[in-house]
Amino acid sequence: SPEFVCGAGLYDTWLSQLETGRFCPSGTPDAWRCAATSSSRLHAGQLAASVFLRTARQLVPNLKGNGCLERAAGTYAAMAQKLAPYATADAMAAVLADPAERHSCRRAVAGVRDLHHQAARQLAAVACTV
Repeated sequence: SPEFVCGAGLYDTWLSQLETGRFCPSGTPDAWRCAATSSSRLHAGQLAASVFLRTARQLVPNLKGNGCLERAAGTYAAMAQKLAPYATADAMAAVLADPAERHSCRRAVAGVRDLHHQAARQLAAVACTV
């Protein structure tokens, strides 16, 4: 059965898949479809996290960690912006077909992985102020 991966490990897995081109279970010929599903879901997740954190900040305006919430929301928005060029099926098909596009996508995903660590630290700061 496939292993469930989340957090920073998700980006490491995606970087590995970009290296090998294997996004689907073995025997599935359309890797770009699995890659497109993954990239679309990641992009949507980053957007949702940003909106959620901004909404939480507004709902609890006197929270001591509010500045950290806003910074984390901004970090998630930056993550979504980096993933936006790869959030469609056509984009991922192009990534898998062109080594230069694949390299560009790998750079973006590595940047998002780094931002994920930054967001985790920002959210940890919020947890320590509650």
